Amino acid sequence: NVPFTGNVFNPRVFNGRFYYDYLGTTAVENFDFDCSYLGINDIEVTVTDNSGNVSTCISQVEVIDVDDPILVCQDATVSLDENGMAEVLPEYFISSDSFDNCGITITAVDVTDVTCADIGAPITVTVFVSDDSGNIASCQATMTVVDDMGPVLEGCPEDMTVDPGAVDLFYEVPDYTVGVTATDNCSDPAGAVTQDPAVGTLLPDGVYTVTLSSTDDEGNVGSCSFELTVESVLGVASNQLNAGVAIYPNPARNVMN
Repeated sequence: NVPFTGNVFNPRVFNGRFYYDYLGTTAVENFDFDCSYLGINDIEVTVTDNSGNVSTCISQVEVIDVDDPILVCQDATVSLDENGMAEVLPEYFISSDSFDNCGITITAVDVTDVTCADIGAPITVTVFVSDDSGNIASCQATMTVVDDMGPVLEGCPEDMTVDPGAVDLFYEVPDYTVGVTATDNCSDPAGAVTQDPAVGTLLPDGVYTVTLSSTDDEGNVGSCSFELTVESVLGVASNQLNAGVAIYPNPARNVMN
């Protein structure tokens, strides 16, 4: 605030001008200018004596701000998007402890975007801020670029029901990774597609979740899954299980040998 002192009374604003009426010789009024008055302001002062005679003059008061912003930087981590890119915003590095007496209006940073190539070593950035009066400040911060997105899998099988067969107690899990592709924002190619349960696992009747997954170079995992129902279907033919139970006839109503 810039104090304005004059022999004035009852300050008022009209048509962009300040009006001060002074009666006699003893009244003194202070008017404080704040940041909303930056620039040149017309001041009209009206003086009236005890006989009612009036005299008016206009002066100009220029309000200026010469204080630089107080800028405090903070380190930041920037995550890449699905295209392996990210826009770098100055707000990432400006601490809440930063301050300007009339407000920070312009911000900038010397690094504006990053890609997968920037993963690894920390990057030093310089941040700049300015207020409406052109006062500037700058500071430096450290930016770390990371990829935290896993591969995307396409071609994952739909839920299915399978029959282990007339003479089998278990269903042998096949290779469900065939036809499944994995793509990643930074790793090219993405990691190999694996499955759980593994190929060749024997499953009895029941409901199982089969998960296909891929891991990229940064250790991020992408996956898809489907429901596998193993359900033995009894037929009408005579069945004999090795070292098991033989049923005849099949089907039977009330007699079973």
